[in-house]
Amino acid sequence: MTEPLIELRNVSKHFAGVKALTDVSIAVHPGEVVCLLGD
Repeated sequence: MTEPLIELRNVSKHFAGVKALTDVSIAVHPGEVVCLLGD
């Protein structure tokens, strides 16, 4: 497999004490399409 174009590891995000993300990792490789949605 080819090297990822972008890679995020162990991302966490909190809003006013609410855990929105905990240790999320993602890698995007050439030719992939990724969509992140949120509210």
